[in-house]
Amino acid sequence: MGNGSIIRAGEVQVMSAGTGIMHSEFNPSQTEEVKLFQIWIFPEKQDVKPRYDQRKFDPSSFMGKIKTIVNNDDDEDSLFIHQKAVLSLSKLNAGKKVTYQLKYPGHGVYVFMINGKADIDGTTLLERDALAITDADTVPLTALDDAFILLLEVPLN
Repeated sequence: MGNGSIIRAGEVQVMSAGTGIMHSEFNPSQTEEVKLFQIWIFPEKQDVKPRYDQRKFDPSSFMGKIKTIVNNDDDEDSLFIHQKAVLSLSKLNAGKKVTYQLKYPGHGVYVFMINGKADIDGTTLLERDALAITDADTVPLTALDDAFILLLEVPLN
């Protein structure tokens, strides 16, 4: 596709291989460590046109609340993917509570603690911990310390 870019801290990139692409990635720094998430989600349809998009989200957009950053709705507030999946971010100060409402019936949610400490419906997650939740319509989140949380709502079948 001829694209090339550097993904910086706080940026999100989506890619659809579609009918086929060549892809490579590397850390351009010889001195700085990279911490990133590479999440693969199966598309709901095959043979779509290859595409990619990248965006930096303002941290204030998910401070104290849950912000959708990736989904299959063609809206301007999030990045598009070819699957009924929803990726959301939340940054909570210690003691703050929010509830994630699932967008699709029959989906599950993976809660991933980017950093900090939070209680997820009675289970404590620490930095880099994750929890899979099924058979729920909502997920209560309580920050025990300042917490940065990634939620991945995906189809279970």
